[in-house]
Amino acid sequence: MGLRPGRVHGHAAGLRHQQGRGRQGPRGGRPEARARGVLRSQRGQDAVTFKLRQGVKSEWGNELDADDVIWSFERMFTNPRSLQAGVLLPTANVDKQEPWTKIDQYTVRYNLTDPSAVSLSVLAYPILGIVDSDEAKKHATKDDPWAAEWLKTNSASFGAYKLKSLDPGRELRLEYNSNYWGPKPAFEEIVIKAVPDASSRAQLLISGDVDMISEPPIDQLKKIDESANAAVSRQPDSNRHNLSVNVKDPALGKPKVRQAISHAINREAIVNSIYQGYAQSALSPQASALLADQPKTGSYDPDRAKQLLAEAGHPNGFDMTVAFNTARPGPFAENLGRLIQSDLQKVGINVDLKAIPSAADFEAAVSKQEYQAYLYSERPSQPDPGFSLFLYLYSESALNKSGYNNPEFDRLVTTVLKQPSGPQRDQVVNQAIEFLVGEEPIISLVEVPDLVGVAENVKGYVALPTGGVKFDELKRS
Repeated sequence: MGLRPGRVHGHAAGLRHQQGRGRQGPRGGRPEARARGVLRSQRGQDAVTFKLRQGVKSEWGNELDADDVIWSFERMFTNPRSLQAGVLLPTANVDKQEPWTKIDQYTVRYNLTDPSAVSLSVLAYPILGIVDSDEAKKHATKDDPWAAEWLKTNSASFGAYKLKSLDPGRELRLEYNSNYWGPKPAFEEIVIKAVPDASSRAQLLISGDVDMISEPPIDQLKKIDESANAAVSRQPDSNRHNLSVNVKDPALGKPKVRQAISHAINREAIVNSIYQGYAQSALSPQASALLADQPKTGSYDPDRAKQLLAEAGHPNGFDMTVAFNTARPGPFAENLGRLIQSDLQKVGINVDLKAIPSAADFEAAVSKQEYQAYLYSERPSQPDPGFSLFLYLYSESALNKSGYNNPEFDRLVTTVLKQPSGPQRDQVVNQAIEFLVGEEPIISLVEVPDLVGVAENVKGYVALPTGGVKFDELKRS
């Protein structure tokens, strides 16, 4: 396709650039309001008061006010199982009975039940955007009081872009919101197309037909970097690819067995062969980008692995089935599984690899904890170790897929979530991490940076903790 000034084209595996690459949650969504810079705050321990910038208008010409904030969060809490109401806001200790209080037309108070270190950062998550309630209410009905049907195909945004057209599963077009309060972006139109085949995405970027691709294929990264038209952006991320296990399994429920598996895997060989050097070994309980100076785990030591297996009552090893799907962690999943299979065989663990063709079936079975073990990825949306500890390992978290349940660990995490940032919270975080060293409920393999293919003449891409692309900050050189 041809390009013209004032337009940026991006091809993605899914329609994920439109609002944000939602980490550990819905990946996509409409360009609802991300009213960056439209408020000032005054913070206390259990509440934050925001003063809204006056004169901020939506694409429909309605001014942002306190009623929009109140309505948008009431709408979020109508679905208790949503990512907003079920995970993000509870971990930030947001008062679900009255998340926001209107002080006056341009002043709102954000209410917390306890202090929180992530109460502000969760507000940057794209799916917590503020909707133009004046416009949305025009399309509400008795059966649909929150205008969900209308918002499926329309935007009600205070941000730099508005929805121009949407062809679900195929193409999304955004155009400049002329009512936007901030600086006019360099690109007036954003075109996002779904190109499921990773190699095709890479070729479109290399040939100069597109400006940006998400999830560039590992085996094409060097080719992209060596091309004349594009390069691979590598920025810090909390993305980890894991061998996840069901801790309710008789063998894998034993901490020493999990530690043995971790010591048996040659992560450096995986980094060099599967990831071609574009990753690093995961040798700590949490992502190194979230917290420095963590205790080490999983050093490659087959002899130690055999010793731990014997101590756990499995001197001759055992049989294990590892499921995988190419959507997550990626198209290289089978090759990754074969390396793990080879490493574990050397210590007596016989691995049967089970390919799951359907991504939907795979995710459903993971959620129901049906697999003994499986290859997976984790990418917490908040740059906070306490949030990550809760998200994947707290017994009542919706994203705890391993079935890990330890009352002492839960107690530590609960304490972390109810403390503001500071030395006391850091001390409890460190206690929780030390606790995991002897448990290793998730066997992390590698840490993968934020990898995005970007045209050489497109500047300004910055990886966000919540994922996605700030299109209004991109420029053509």
